[in-house]
Amino acid sequence: MNGKKSNGIKISDLSYKEYQTLFREILSYTERILYNNGIFLDNCLRPILEDSVTEAILMFEKKELIFKDYNTLRIWISKTAFNMFRNTFKTYRKIKLLDSREAQRISSDRIENTYKGYTWEDLKEIIGSNCEKDDYELLEKHWLEGYSFVELAEIFKKEESTLRQKNKRILENLKVLFNKLK
Repeated sequence: MNGKKSNGIKISDLSYKEYQTLFREILSYTERILYNNGIFLDNCLRPILEDSVTEAILMFEKKELIFKDYNTLRIWISKTAFNMFRNTFKTYRKIKLLDSREAQRISSDRIENTYKGYTWEDLKEIIGSNCEKDDYELLEKHWLEGYSFVELAEIFKKEESTLRQKNKRILENLKVLFNKLK
């Protein structure tokens, strides 16, 4: 890289071609991180990721940070882009769920087969009346708002494994309940 100096790499020292290569590598690397965290990009989410990567690069360029090597530069920017994307994605998910609930994309057959003919309001009422308040909050934060178990561990001040097990137990209990309600 032309951006290398005796004391490290600075983003502003990269040529246009090197900058474009860096951008594509960070975009690809961050996309793999998202994929490994269960976030799959579609045509609506890809521009959000591209904006997050651009914003992360500009932030590091503005701070005039010098990195010891190219790989360190790429990893730090990717982590920052991931966090920026994750924060934007949470907001996007909340807005998307509140606005449309994706109802037009879910076939009536799927609703009838998957949810046994219950309306969304019926499901919410059944789950809410058969779960403790903190159990319902766990389900809501994980399944509707998209929080990972790592994030939930911080929110609930409990171990990640404890919350995973609790989620599994709640879902097993709800499955039994819905089988009885058939």
